[in-house]
Amino acid sequence: MKKTFNIPGITIVILTGIVVMGMLVFFTFNLNIARAAPGLYSMRSDISSRQTFDLVNKIVAFDYYYYGYRNQPELIFKFKEDENIVLLTFDAGSSTGYYREVLSTLKEHGIHATFFVTGKWAENNMEAVTEIFDNGSDIANHSYSHSNFVDSNLDTEDIKSQIERTESIVESGNDITQLHFFRFPYGSYTKDMIQSVAKIGYIPFQWTIDSLGWTGNLTPAGVKDRVIANISPGSIIMFHIGSQQDSQALGPILEPIEDMNYGILSISEYLEYLYD
Repeated sequence: MKKTFNIPGITIVILTGIVVMGMLVFFTFNLNIARAAPGLYSMRSDISSRQTFDLVNKIVAFDYYYYGYRNQPELIFKFKEDENIVLLTFDAGSSTGYYREVLSTLKEHGIHATFFVTGKWAENNMEAVTEIFDNGSDIANHSYSHSNFVDSNLDTEDIKSQIERTESIVESGNDITQLHFFRFPYGSYTKDMIQSVAKIGYIPFQWTIDSLGWTGNLTPAGVKDRVIANISPGSIIMFHIGSQQDSQALGPILEPIEDMNYGILSISEYLEYLYD
């Protein structure tokens, strides 16, 4: 005899409720995106003429994903942890350093990185900025003077001046586009400063792994061991252009990362990946 199953009425009610709630969440989420988009586009209006519409769309989506359009921006220390991707970043704020050696290693491995440059560094090293940009890596903002924002007690207008001055310097040369990504000098910030950076239209990035090559206390082998020991999906790795240890360790670091089947991307490439 074929068995029949009777689903109690209460079960039907519960299942119906779950479906309805799921639909409401879905439509509410999309409605919130629709409501948020004009504000985000307004915030990004100053970059739309200089960056491709496609990338602006992805920056808007990125803002919404991480900020939730709650006017509560947060520093980004790490990306999604369910994919074998790491983000490669370099800070440039002092000497010309070893950018040529770094670019040579990146070319050899067929990858790009995000370079956070100060305005002063760009003023003194525009040839380097141009070369980095022409080789496909990101140029991002690291303030003008690399002053400690907290120690200097910078307010919103001071922060805006630091950021926009650097942007103006970078973009004065050879049609370079400086992406609206920002990193605090010395990693020093307050919650209000994060808010100020976001209001200016920038996304603030910190890091997951500091190579510590800039301290001079580690050999290139020590830098490599430190980075590899701390690698995990979604990591943002920070090196410094002025560090010889970082420059010499870069190739030996990239090889085992590639052997572990990690994708190595710049921040803009990650945006392209996220929203394609």
